[in-house]
Amino acid sequence: MRENVELLGEINKLRKDVKYLERLKRHVENNRAGLNRSTEMTPGADEHRREIEMQRSEIRELRNRVGELEQHSAKTTPTPAPLTQKKLRKAKEKPDVPDLGSFIIS
Repeated sequence: MRENVELLGEINKLRKDVKYLERLKRHVENNRAGLNRSTEMTPGADEHRREIEMQRSEIRELRNRVGELEQHSAKTTPTPAPLTQKKLRKAKEKPDVPDLGSFIIS
């Protein structure tokens, strides 16, 4: 009786292994088929490649233009004058917000 239970457990384990190996085999075959399909010339592929190359070229030109504009902007934008210690102390001592305590009516 015990021997039958052990044999059934082993059979079930082997069945699981067979299912796993079948799935693995299908996966490998699908990957191989996908590689073969991707290397074949598809209709319109040349047109797509040309369009992609044109888009890459346009991106390069736009990046160059952005760089030129950034350089021009850096040259023409004046840098703000640094705050002096006196201005910093004054800003700390006297805030721009008015004191609202005198407006409170009791």
